[in-house]
Amino acid sequence: MSEALARPRVLEAQKVADTLVEKLGASIRDVTVADASAKTGLALRDAEKGLQWALAEYRGHLKVTEGGDLIFHFPTGFTKPWKTKETMQEWLARVGKSLWAVAKVAIKVWILAAIIFYTAIFVAIIIGMTLAALAGRSSDDRDDDRGFTFGDYLMWRVITDLVGDAIWATFHYRAIRDYEEMAAGRIRPQDRKPRKRLYERVFQFIFGPEGKPADPLEDEKRVLAIIRQRHGRIGMADVMAVTGLTHDEAERLITRLLVDYEGEIEVSEAGAVFYIFKDLRKTVDEKALPATVPMSWELPVRVAPLTGDNTAGSNLTIAALNGFNLVASGFAIASDLTLAKINAILQGIPIERIGDTGPAIFLGWIPFAYSLSIFALPAGRAVARLKDVAKAKWENGKRALLQLITRDPVAHHPPERLARAYENGAGEKPEEKALDQLLLKLGGDLEVTDDGRARWRFPELAREAAALTEARQGASATEKQLGAVVYDSSKDLPPN
Repeated sequence: MSEALARPRVLEAQKVADTLVEKLGASIRDVTVADASAKTGLALRDAEKGLQWALAEYRGHLKVTEGGDLIFHFPTGFTKPWKTKETMQEWLARVGKSLWAVAKVAIKVWILAAIIFYTAIFVAIIIGMTLAALAGRSSDDRDDDRGFTFGDYLMWRVITDLVGDAIWATFHYRAIRDYEEMAAGRIRPQDRKPRKRLYERVFQFIFGPEGKPADPLEDEKRVLAIIRQRHGRIGMADVMAVTGLTHDEAERLITRLLVDYEGEIEVSEAGAVFYIFKDLRKTVDEKALPATVPMSWELPVRVAPLTGDNTAGSNLTIAALNGFNLVASGFAIASDLTLAKINAILQGIPIERIGDTGPAIFLGWIPFAYSLSIFALPAGRAVARLKDVAKAKWENGKRALLQLITRDPVAHHPPERLARAYENGAGEKPEEKALDQLLLKLGGDLEVTDDGRARWRFPELAREAAALTEARQGASATEKQLGAVVYDSSKDLPPN
């Protein structure tokens, strides 16, 4: 026998799948391992690995015959009609994320600077016009050469001190309160939480909290943990329970893991499919194996507050400053308050004698549109957040259903019990049609008894649970044990 024939015919799964696509054709729908092997010339083991990889890549499914044989089913053949849409969405998401990261810091500082800039300008204009009005009023009764009196100085000090104290107290309220709390002994300095900078709070008010990036491998890590905990044998119910995925979504995940982690598909005598990952049981310390794995219903989906961790005081301060700018700029638009007109007023020219100076752009339309957008963006987010809240309720309701179904897959559940479980998770009652569709996605089968009562069964999960109980009891403890160390590379290192 030649060396080539003697060498094990084990190929990379993706390369094998490419061979399957080429030999079987893109229109293939149902195929067995034997079909794939005969039509491609691949070894049975290689053909099986390639088909497992194709299940995940082309969103296929498994079928089991009465005799326990496996059929690999591909609803769309070896094609990906969804790929163009997903690729475009992924590309747009990446571009948007990159642009946003570049612009975010500049936007934070610029927004705050603009708010404070216009607030300061409008406050200065109000003070200046007030002083000009007082000077003009007093000039009617006094000599024009009287000048700026001590009384005018006192009025100016009162106005500026009041405005200054109000602004200072607004931005330092938290510091004053914390100082009083510490002085009274109610909090310790080390207990005081670091507070976000003002520009960060303004950014959160407008654009919402910056969520932590989700770990794309979180679901996979939990599935691997439950594989190790449950003797290397898992079924679809285990994957659904720890991830919160529907039946089809869980199947796509586990078929990918079969290739990545050298898993095997097993079919019981009752026709139940489950999955074995013996290599994942290997460990140098059994105590390192997970004692518990959090289930999806123990990790409810939550929607972040509209303005993140901003306090009510911070939001009120930002809204007050922006509201002041909005009202002031609106007055400037209505009065055609241009810089030229303000200059004339401050020089003592009566307003009725000031000609047309054009529309108020700098003091009117620009800050008005800017301030309006600062209120409009959170309002728009509040509307969009309603959709996120609805999605979170649906997800939490689904996870509550999974808790009931996976803990007792053999039971026949009346619709009322399932509806109550959903309501407990979601916080609201489900629509009957929507609940039925969800239960079908979770592998449910609706049946009507002889007395006319409806019951939901989960036959595939029930068969799977029975098969897994037997498989786990028969799992050998030696699968997780390592043999004696026969070589240690550190022994070859020269002494220090």
